[in-house]
Amino acid sequence: INAEYGVVSTQSTGAATLASGGLCPLTGEKVVYPEAVRNCLSMMNCCGVNDYSGEFMFEVGLPAKSNVSGAIIVVIPNVLGMCIFSPRLDRSKNSVRGVQFCRIFTDKFVFHQFDPTDRSRNKIDPRRKDFTETKDQQSLILLFAAYHGNMSTLYRYLKEGVNFAYPDYDGRTALHLAVCGGQLDVVKFLIDKCHVDVNPVDRWENTPLDDAYRYSFTQIINLLHRKGAQKGETLMNS
Repeated sequence: INAEYGVVSTQSTGAATLASGGLCPLTGEKVVYPEAVRNCLSMMNCCGVNDYSGEFMFEVGLPAKSNVSGAIIVVIPNVLGMCIFSPRLDRSKNSVRGVQFCRIFTDKFVFHQFDPTDRSRNKIDPRRKDFTETKDQQSLILLFAAYHGNMSTLYRYLKEGVNFAYPDYDGRTALHLAVCGGQLDVVKFLIDKCHVDVNPVDRWENTPLDDAYRYSFTQIINLLHRKGAQKGETLMNS
């Protein structure tokens, strides 16, 4: 089970990297040149699923690459990359259920490369404005991601221009939650890449530095001090 999870995790990260034009979704670093991404996706379109490639392009209409382990990676440029894993193979050495899933997927969603733009069709387009998250939904997801260290969600929100300083009803920001979760990498990300204020004050007049001291996170305390963070009491009295 661990080996199978490793296959899916690694290959889905690779697919997501291709979908984002060469940016790794876990680190935000450019690891593949855009020209190489274009060439790779073109090859996946032509021959990514072996002898079935032509029919797959006709039915599914997305760049994909299969292997004999039963994994298929699928890329929707500028949207997402995913890995489907099911070991049973067909005559073309592709995952039987993986191919079936891809058919169902593009039957349900407007992701086939040649789907018409007519919105009257009975398909869902998650890219449409009316399918996007509300500001409150984004705030809730952002806070959970910061607390649990979900870097892929944080990088996606950074790319979408989400306001990382937006607080909840208690004035708690992503930086507060990242500190409470002991997420040092998230704290660095919020300060260095998102340029959030290091001294947001919640309704109890606590700053992220107060939270770091409360939970005795020494590394986070040292980092916040280097970035100019202060305790809420000091700010209120200044």
